[in-house]
Amino acid sequence: MRLRNISDWETANAFLDEYRVDFNRRFAVEPRHDNNAHRDVQHTTEELALLFTRHYQRRISKNLEVQYDNQVYQIQVAGQGHRLKKTGVTVCEAFDGTVRLLKDNKILPYKILKNGQKPSPLADEKTLNQRIDQALIKQAVHKPRKPPAHHPWRKGFKPQQTATG
Repeated sequence: MRLRNISDWETANAFLDEYRVDFNRRFAVEPRHDNNAHRDVQHTTEELALLFTRHYQRRISKNLEVQYDNQVYQIQVAGQGHRLKKTGVTVCEAFDGTVRLLKDNKILPYKILKNGQKPSPLADEKTLNQRIDQALIKQAVHKPRKPPAHHPWRKGFKPQQTATG
């Protein structure tokens, strides 16, 4: 595109059709066989949706709770759920933010107990140095606190007398 002095979107889009035809003319290869080698999709739409999520391993607490992303998810099962305690679970977070809990390839129902805040982002060197400098200034201004005269620390230590018989 640089050799043709293309520098805007409209000209680049017009050139794209010409480039595609030329590219296919030079590099296209006829297939050896004409039959279609693609397989049918063997997953359900729900399974495909789980494939494209971020997976995190967590451990279920004795209260059937899982902590993830500053939130506590409590698993809702029929009965007391003794078999789930202290076992692993996979937390699947989709790109739209929805969360699913998987145990043995089955989705577990849950409810969110506490909504926490997102952790603050890590500081880079500049902001970290600035925070340290501010803390040092704050410490220099702050005078150490002395206890008042009647405070128990001022009375000193007196060992207790033991009764000898």
